[in-house]
Amino acid sequence: MRTSAQFLLTLILLTAASVALHAAELSPPLGSNPNFTRLMMDADKTVGEVLAIRQDKYGFIWIGGKTGLARYDGYRFKIFVNNSKDEHSLSANFIRDLFEDSHGRLWIASENGGMMLYNRDMENFDRIGYTNGSFPGRRGEVFYRIMEDTQHRIWFAGNRGVSVYDETQHKITQHLINSPLDNYLVYGLVQMSEEEFAIATSGGMFQWNRRTDELLQLKHVEGNPHSLANDEVRDILLDSYHNVWVATDKGISRFRPATKDFDNIIIPNANPRIAGTPVWSLYEDNKRMLWLATDGNGVMYFDPATRKMGSYSSGAS
Repeated sequence: MRTSAQFLLTLILLTAASVALHAAELSPPLGSNPNFTRLMMDADKTVGEVLAIRQDKYGFIWIGGKTGLARYDGYRFKIFVNNSKDEHSLSANFIRDLFEDSHGRLWIASENGGMMLYNRDMENFDRIGYTNGSFPGRRGEVFYRIMEDTQHRIWFAGNRGVSVYDETQHKITQHLINSPLDNYLVYGLVQMSEEEFAIATSGGMFQWNRRTDELLQLKHVEGNPHSLANDEVRDILLDSYHNVWVATDKGISRFRPATKDFDNIIIPNANPRIAGTPVWSLYEDNKRMLWLATDGNGVMYFDPATRKMGSYSSGAS
């Protein structure tokens, strides 16, 4: 789970310095007039558009973007990029996700460069291959998300399905090959029980039993208010109450396992001609508030207990 400090830094890095509070019934978690400070990298040392942020156990902030990886120590940035002559440099500069596991290892997911593991002693990277002998990073291959299950296995979600890290071989094993997942991008997954996983894709949410390999696809059904709000599921979250939340192009949905359907929260769009607001990312803070990164409505906060919502967005204060 991302720390609150990391989430606040995400806001600092990704939002404008002037912030307007949108009217809402829910009391603003950061106050009515929060102050944000921008951290700027040098023009010749940047990672481009920021796509991932992670704070490690030592307090360093890692920032992944479209042109590299940065480490921030509170004073300065150290930039890591690919060097074609160094096999322990980044395998690709396009960084999609950053994850620190329970052993304190930092994993890096990339586009066209596969998976990497940071070597803290040498300040370089090990590239992780597949158990079938091939190497992730084939042109067009993207890893979107990394997660750790309760058995401390490391899982990866990407445009070629779901994979798991094999600790004995130090390689990646692919799952659900030649399954319906082949038709979709896989944006993330969470573990619902020891064998049950929920998978976020561009074609709805899938429920997967790892032991039986049973795969159930759940999609939007026109006219059914308890079907998935929208089939483009960009993120997935398991909250502290063990609820599964998904971020869609029309808002957020809470999965109801007993009935295999959803409780939907459709977020109104500023444009009345568009039904719903796209949500790109989900986060739960230590007060069990859900935070939503949206396309058009800024950063939103939602209290599942009261179902009240508010937002912060860039603009005049």
